[in-house]
Amino acid sequence: MSAEFVFSVPVQAFRESLAFVSLAFVSQATRKFKKGKRVALFEHVLLEADGDAIRLSAGNSELFIERTIITPVERGCRFFLSMPMLTFLEGFDDGQVRVEAVDNKIVLSQGTNSATFNDCGPFDTFTPEGDLEPLMGIGVPTVKTVAERLCMAINDENNRFNTGCILLDIRQHEVNFVATCCRRMHVHRHAPPKMDVDLGDGKKEILLSPKALKAAASMPVGFVHVLANQTRVEFSAVHCRVVCEINQGRFPRWENVMDPSRTESVCVCEAGPLLEKLRSAALFLDDAIFPGVDLTLSDGRLLMEGRGKDGIVSVSLPVDYVGKERKTQIDRKYLLSMFAAFPPDAVFGLHFGNDKPMGFTCGDFSAVVMHRSTE
Repeated sequence: MSAEFVFSVPVQAFRESLAFVSLAFVSQATRKFKKGKRVALFEHVLLEADGDAIRLSAGNSELFIERTIITPVERGCRFFLSMPMLTFLEGFDDGQVRVEAVDNKIVLSQGTNSATFNDCGPFDTFTPEGDLEPLMGIGVPTVKTVAERLCMAINDENNRFNTGCILLDIRQHEVNFVATCCRRMHVHRHAPPKMDVDLGDGKKEILLSPKALKAAASMPVGFVHVLANQTRVEFSAVHCRVVCEINQGRFPRWENVMDPSRTESVCVCEAGPLLEKLRSAALFLDDAIFPGVDLTLSDGRLLMEGRGKDGIVSVSLPVDYVGKERKTQIDRKYLLSMFAAFPPDAVFGLHFGNDKPMGFTCGDFSAVVMHRSTE
């Protein structure tokens, strides 16, 4: 039977849309039981063509991602596609790709290049059903910044708290995004948000999957509308949608520990020079002993020292500080990943206190990191 024309679409738009929805995939290596719940493995994309648009969507048992491409459709169709299609499209030139359908197959062609894919469905996935109420709006650049600076601080190995998620602490005049592994805590404050609901003096807390946040951060630059109900949250932008289950469980009372200003000594440094010196100080660190960098704040300088079985490296930065000498030791992985997420000229305040976690502040971002005092 000959193939029937369905639609034609720009290769770049098709390629980008497939890459976007594939963020929902759970790899075989990461599939596991999370808090007693199995995360299913799906690596197929649903293509639906109808009217003047095609919709590409993918999901797992917790997350659903959808992207729409506006293009005339000759004949409606619905197929489950395997992800090798994305690899195949990488070999296409920019331009149009022609999509045809016959029986349970779909044919992609451009010039003399073509490939035929079988319909791989159907599969049961997370279906974004139920009414969601508008909550707030936020710019994609802000979401991207939050994802880059917070997702590094989580893990899902804590049995007491759900530290595998990002907390959205939403209030009428500010939104705080919080991530922690109980050894460090990162917070990004966004104010004022564009609220679509009046929370008054109250607040709404949402435990969000980091995969959902990263997917929302990958949307085209623009504005994201956040909608939610008791069990689900949706990030919606032009031609893009990310829906996920709201995670359950306890989250640490972040405001009880997130106050770097309570520490006693402060110096100011730029992220670029700090990162360069820390990389040098970490040269001989031995994870088997302790992966920490010794930090000493004294009059006029911040000394960073790393030691291991192969040697010792000591480097320092000039700082505008006069006062009592402070010493501490912090896991270098925490510091390197944090400073690398900022532009080199970002100005950090470093807050020392021997009996408190070390604090870091930079604009709307703040963090505290557990340490062990060397005094």
